[in-house]
Amino acid sequence: MDAAKEVGGDFYDFYLVEPNSLVILIADVSGKGVPAAMFMMNSKALIKGLVESGKPLNEAISEANKKLCANNEAEMFVTMWVGKLDLRNGEMEFVNAGHNPPIILRHNGSTEYLKAKVNFVLGGFENSPYVIQKLTLYPGDEIFLYTDGVTEANDMAKHQFGEGRLLTLLKSMGPIAPNLLSEKVKSEVASFTGDAPKSDDITILSMRLNACAGKNHVKTVAESDSLSIVAKFIDERLSSSKFGPLLLGKIQVAADEVFSNIASYSGANYIDTSLERTDVGFDLTFEDDGVAFNPLESEDPDITLSAKDRQIGGLGILMLKKLTSDMQYQRKGDKNILRLCFVAEGAHSQESPE
Repeated sequence: MDAAKEVGGDFYDFYLVEPNSLVILIADVSGKGVPAAMFMMNSKALIKGLVESGKPLNEAISEANKKLCANNEAEMFVTMWVGKLDLRNGEMEFVNAGHNPPIILRHNGSTEYLKAKVNFVLGGFENSPYVIQKLTLYPGDEIFLYTDGVTEANDMAKHQFGEGRLLTLLKSMGPIAPNLLSEKVKSEVASFTGDAPKSDDITILSMRLNACAGKNHVKTVAESDSLSIVAKFIDERLSSSKFGPLLLGKIQVAADEVFSNIASYSGANYIDTSLERTDVGFDLTFEDDGVAFNPLESEDPDITLSAKDRQIGGLGILMLKKLTSDMQYQRKGDKNILRLCFVAEGAHSQESPE
């Protein structure tokens, strides 16, 4: 956030309202200077309190609007975009109260403005309706929020930076960490305006979803860099187990082998990894949207031959067969589903399934 004056009227916020729900918002108060800053602080605290109360998002925003209208002697208003993201599945509810449309940067390279209904600003009319809308973010997707200080920034000739220039800039950068993305946009806007005086606050909030995670699963981009996320998930799932280290080691080795192969060779976009406890051990399941491949149909390599004489490939699958008590595969729609079953010796007397 970069204020046009000593204090500004823009604000942004992000916070967890439940263990699996992340709220992000960005807003722009009409006016400048101290009056706008005071109205901003009141609006920010009011909205956060109502959203954290557990009310549906549209009801929270409607109530905030009524309270802002009732105490609005300065006749100011707020444009705002607020979203509530379910971290387990990437589903996001959002309300747009007269704000600029966010830009969605998909992992596959698609970059576009979010097309959605725009409701009226906050603080304008007491009975303005606010509608919840929905979008889905997948692992690797990013949402870019900004105030009109970005798109309406003027150069010395009074030309605006514009929505088209912003979209083109984001498309040109490809996958990039949110902090670097925000800094790059800020730098490009500054370069465009040059010595022209600032006319408005500039605020940017960028958020990327690295993974969707529930109690028993984690969904990530099918890239080798995501293996660390999966490894952490598995470690946390296994940490409370009373099974011995031999079984736990087998699971970790198998997870590394399968995930790495899917990420490297399947052409998949996403991998959903689940680990469920059974009464005898664990079931480790991988679901991906890559090309159909049934590892159970692969012939075992002849390990009696030297590496020079042996056909390349197959050792990983052979290792999995030796690590597991059972392997199951099915092609369901456009998904590969591979389940690895692990049984611990004497496990029947040690644990019960969750």
